[in-house]
Amino acid sequence: MTCIELKGTTRYRCECLHGYTGAACETDCALGMASGAISDSAITASSYYQNMANVLLPSYGRLNHAKVWASASRNPGEYIQIDLGRLTTVTKVATQGHDHWDEWVMSYKIAYSSELSTWQVYRERGQGKVFPGNKDRSSVVYRVTQPIVTRGIRRIIAVTFRWRPALRVEVYECM
Repeated sequence: MTCIELKGTTRYRCECLHGYTGAACETDCALGMASGAISDSAITASSYYQNMANVLLPSYGRLNHAKVWASASRNPGEYIQIDLGRLTTVTKVATQGHDHWDEWVMSYKIAYSSELSTWQVYRERGQGKVFPGNKDRSSVVYRVTQPIVTRGIRRIIAVTFRWRPALRVEVYECM
């Protein structure tokens, strides 16, 4: 994907890789959560839910996966973290909740890093941006950001949620 800052503004124009458009663009520009191209070991979290019958690992936090990542606690600030494996330009995030239980993230923040050691919260107009999340279990909600050059999306951080933070996610490098 190529992103060009529009002269005299803070807006960008982005084009998909390889000249794809529409649904093909979306598939081409997905960074690999849903497809499995991002390895399980590259997906971590602040905590994850487990009991005698169920474990909801960070690696289950993939868009459209049969399971979901869910945090161990019911506290704001729980997060899922993705190491993208290379520097890339992220422009969009898609989220879903838990497909079988009434658990989802209703709003979240994004923190990112280019070298995986110093992290910063995504900002708009000087403020940490709180993104609207899901309103139900399984709908996919897309949120566009200004292009973020990053290696890691650290902490898709739950701000508000239904029951406990539970999330399935994909990250994109095109609009």
